[in-house]
Amino acid sequence: MRQAVALIGLLLGACTTTPPAPIVGPASPAPATERGATRTPAPPAREAAPSIDGAAVAPVKPVHESHPAAVRLLAAARDAVAAGRYDSAGAKIDQAIRIDSADPWVWHELARLRFVQGEFGQAVATARRSNALSGAPAQLLYANLNLIAEAERLRGNGAASAQALREAQRYESDAVRSD
Repeated sequence: MRQAVALIGLLLGACTTTPPAPIVGPASPAPATERGATRTPAPPAREAAPSIDGAAVAPVKPVHESHPAAVRLLAAARDAVAAGRYDSAGAKIDQAIRIDSADPWVWHELARLRFVQGEFGQAVATARRSNALSGAPAQLLYANLNLIAEAERLRGNGAASAQALREAQRYESDAVRSD
């Protein structure tokens, strides 16, 4: 356990990229004022994107597992998604795929983008592609299977959602240990 904590500290300390920005779902309304019971109106921007359990945050991955340029592009893509610039995020992820198409983390980021865009079928297919690549760690398999489960639920496919959740349970303990 002590070695695991030291390793995590070392990996996080060596990380030079910005941490993944959360992709948030619908904002909760502002609290009502005492007498007027008015709420602060939401900005007139686009409708909030779907999220996984309130905040679809990509698992943090050690920098040394991917090509450094791909890591930088994925960090920029996460920032673009957080700002609602999905086209820009897609372009950055496409560049990362051209750099390292065998990296399962790159495909996971594309699956997350498709999910937030509401393209649930593509999100499922892309997450499955990420899982199929060799070397996908339990943490990533778990994240992809949960994304698949939520996307299938939103598509109205309860059976596929339940199946993905059952599969995710096989990786849950390993995913928690690798956090």
